[in-house]
Amino acid sequence: MPQTTRPVLIDLGKVKRKHAKQLKNGEGPLTADVSDAVQMAVSELGDLPADAVIVPVVVVCERKPKSKKGLFPLPFALTR
Repeated sequence: MPQTTRPVLIDLGKVKRKHAKQLKNGEGPLTADVSDAVQMAVSELGDLPADAVIVPVVVVCERKPKSKKGLFPLPFALTR
């Protein structure tokens, strides 16, 4: 019977919306962070037997809120 292992959790914290979308597509700068974490998890396991179970990876990230670009506060004072 194959041995079950706990999933590898990767918390990336707050990330830009663009980077989160790129990671969802398997692209962008965050994929390097995920691949590094997976390599570390595999190296900690050592030599794997032939009937080894693949460890699931769960990536947790929070999108940064959009910046609020509006009229207020105005860069100049409206006085008469």
